[in-house]
Amino acid sequence: FGELLAQGDTDEAKHIVIVFLRRFGCGASLLTAKRVRRLAPLLAERHIPTLAIGAAAYGYGDFLRRYWPADWPVYIDPAGATFDAFGFKRIGFSNAIGLMSPQLVKATKALIKSLCRAENFHGEWHHLGGVVVLDAADHGRVSYLRREEYAGDVPDLEKIIKALI
Repeated sequence: FGELLAQGDTDEAKHIVIVFLRRFGCGASLLTAKRVRRLAPLLAERHIPTLAIGAAAYGYGDFLRRYWPADWPVYIDPAGATFDAFGFKRIGFSNAIGLMSPQLVKATKALIKSLCRAENFHGEWHHLGGVVVLDAADHGRVSYLRREEYAGDVPDLEKIIKALI
């Protein structure tokens, strides 16, 4: 992230926003992307670099075309090194069972359907995502970190804004 930190350390911008997506076609990840995208005017005004990192390429093209601003970079990290570096959870079959309670599945599907179209169910599902705000002026110190506790656990925009201002 050294190059991005240098890009973010200007008179206008002092931060970098990184959105971690469990997979590009995941409805829960799309909710997070849509939520962060609502900050686009503030991020543009303050020249804050914003990027997404996904754990697999499935759904990448559709994500770029439909859900992410064209001038925000998107990276694929198939090994999950950046996810691990920020301590994002990995889920396996045994702890995924808890994420599949009928009430949670029903509520999450309804929310996703109401907010965005998600039909790509292929790709990496073991990582949970989240949002990180790095302070570029302070050598990449983490000023905000939201790790998903479960798929569909979206970040609070007010907390992101507070970290940026």
